[in-house]
Amino acid sequence: MIARRISISMDSRIRFKFRSQDFENIYRKIYWALHPKEEIPELELRIVGSTEMQRANKSFRGKNRPTDVLSFHSQREDFLGSLMIDIQTARRQAKEFKHSPLCEIQELFVHGVLHLLNYDHERPQEAAAMAKLENHFNRLWKTTKRK
Repeated sequence: MIARRISISMDSRIRFKFRSQDFENIYRKIYWALHPKEEIPELELRIVGSTEMQRANKSFRGKNRPTDVLSFHSQREDFLGSLMIDIQTARRQAKEFKHSPLCEIQELFVHGVLHLLNYDHERPQEAAAMAKLENHFNRLWKTTKRK
């Protein structure tokens, strides 16, 4: 059995079902596609509420409002970093984009992992490259389901 590379935590007040193995599988696919033959570092995923996300966004980005996903890089080689995903913002966005909250969280996860791998969307050329990768990896979620 392959060792787990993702630690997932969720506030006990949040009710949301997902398969952690699906997140593990897509993380491996993303990492190996972009960094073949490298050891996959650990990753932390925290699913939080809007209050905690707003505090983090204010503290780290100076923006006093919740956001959908935050990524925090690590300096350790064996630990890529941490992702925070706001479940309430994800649920609102899912409604807006007419898909499930799980689908939205999966898309935010891919987006966050790409940020941890130093992809960005500040300039148009970077944004186009990142969007292409996001679209590719978001389509792969279908292949991470139970086989």
